[in-house]
Amino acid sequence: MYGCNLFMWKKTRINYNFIFEFFPTTALKYRDAFLICTTFMTAVVAAMVLHIILRASGFSPSQVDAIPGLLLMVFIVFLVSPFDIFYRPTRYCFIRVIRNIICSPFYKVLMVDFFMADQLTSQGLNVVLRVTWVETVMGFRIGVVESRLVDFLLASLEVIRRGHWNFYRIENEHLCFKTNSVL
Repeated sequence: MYGCNLFMWKKTRINYNFIFEFFPTTALKYRDAFLICTTFMTAVVAAMVLHIILRASGFSPSQVDAIPGLLLMVFIVFLVSPFDIFYRPTRYCFIRVIRNIICSPFYKVLMVDFFMADQLTSQGLNVVLRVTWVETVMGFRIGVVESRLVDFLLASLEVIRRGHWNFYRIENEHLCFKTNSVL
């Protein structure tokens, strides 16, 4: 979703580097964001396929069920890696923003901190709350597989809705800044 936001901000000439106070030389471009997401999702799908193959081959469930934990450990080690590979300035900026979110009473909250906190809060919590609300109101009583498909579709639509909302909010911030700087 962030890659889509970057793409649309670039297309509409919104100066997101200025709004988020990013350095233009180290800021992610939309293609970079898509590359990172594609790489991570390919690793996740590969781990899922490996998990299924090993379970079907008769390996011990306790050994096979460690694969998601190992993948998470690899991602965390990769995130904090000090080597200058795979967008180190961006990774460190992400760690700094997460630190600012966790310790927000002690740090000045910037637009990038607010945006990231809003994304993280609204993506995992809002989706769960809305899907739960829809299912309780509508009273879906369908099979297990169909119910999960409905949950997935509703969650996907919610993520897209939040992405649109964030795009328009940033566009508004950009326009308000332009108006205030002209006055």
